[in-house]
Amino acid sequence: MCLQQASPLTPEDIAVSALTDMTSSQTETSSKAVEKTPKVRKTKKRFSFPVQPTVIQSITPLRGQVDHSYRDFSKIPAEKDYAIPFKIEDMSFAEKLQHILSREEFKCITWLPHGRAFKVIVPLAFERQVCEEYFGHKRYSSFLRQLNNHGFKHITKGPDRNSYYHECFLRNMPHLCKYMPDSKDARRQIPDPENEPDLYEISKRFSFAGAVEVKSPSIVPETPSTSLLSSRTASELPWMVPPPAKRVAVGTASLPSLATLPPVLPATPHLVQLAQTLRRDELIRKAALVASLENRQALQQFTATNQANVLNDLILRNMFR
Repeated sequence: MCLQQASPLTPEDIAVSALTDMTSSQTETSSKAVEKTPKVRKTKKRFSFPVQPTVIQSITPLRGQVDHSYRDFSKIPAEKDYAIPFKIEDMSFAEKLQHILSREEFKCITWLPHGRAFKVIVPLAFERQVCEEYFGHKRYSSFLRQLNNHGFKHITKGPDRNSYYHECFLRNMPHLCKYMPDSKDARRQIPDPENEPDLYEISKRFSFAGAVEVKSPSIVPETPSTSLLSSRTASELPWMVPPPAKRVAVGTASLPSLATLPPVLPATPHLVQLAQTLRRDELIRKAALVASLENRQALQQFTATNQANVLNDLILRNMFR
C-alpha cells in the first residue's frame, strides 16, 4: 500500500487561507456585537391616583438645592385589597417608620400635631431602642442618610425645626407609602428655608383623620437675649430664656460704704494656729531656696579639679546633720 504525498502549498493557497480566516473572525465579532443588549435606564415610577393630589406649592429650586414642592395626598383613599404587613421583614422603609410612630412605648420619636412630619426627640434613645430592631444598625447618622435616600426633607426653621416630612408620609395613612419613590443614593443638598412649607397652615386648609386640632404656634420675636433659642423654645419654655443683664454704674456712688461691710472675724486660737503653720511652711521653703543658691555659688568659685572634693564634703555634711 503506497501513501500519497501531499502537494506543497503555493503562495496563492496561503493567501486564500489567510483571507478566509480574516472573514471568519470578522463574522464572529459581528455576531457577538449583535448579541449584546443595550443597558436599559431606570425610569421613574408613574402611578395612577384614584384622586388627583392637590398642588400646594410648586418650586423650581437651584442646582443642588432642596425641592420643597408640596402636594396634598390626604384625600387619596386606600385600595380595597391593601393590607398592612405584620412582619418587619415585609415592610418598606416608610412602613417601618409608620409602625414605629404608632407604638406608644417609643417616647424618643413622635408625630407633630399636624400629622405631616415627625421628629426624633432623643437620638441616643432612638439608637438603642429602635435602630437595631427595625434597621439592623445602631447609628443615628445612618438613619438620617436613609431618610435622605428615600426623599424625606429636613425642616430647618420655625416651630417644626429639625423635623422631617414627605408629602406621601401622613399619620394613620400607611397606604400612601406605595406612592413614595424607590431608594436612591442621594447627595446632601443645600437647605432652602425660605421655601419650606407651612404644614400648620396646610393642615388647616386640608384636614384629615391623622391630624389633631391644629393651632398655629405663637412665635415670639427674637431679642438679643433669645437669639440663640428658637421661637418654639422661647414660647413653650420661658424659664429657659435668660433675663436681660442689668447695667451697673461704675463710680463712687455704686461702691458700698464701710458701715455696710461685714465685720472682721475675731482671731480664734484655731485661726492663729493655722496662720502660724502657713508662715512656718513659707519660711522653710524660703530657707531651702537660699541654701540651694548658696551651694551653687560655692561650687562655681572652685575650679574643675577640686569640684569632686566639694561634692564629697557637701554629701558628708548633709549625712551628719
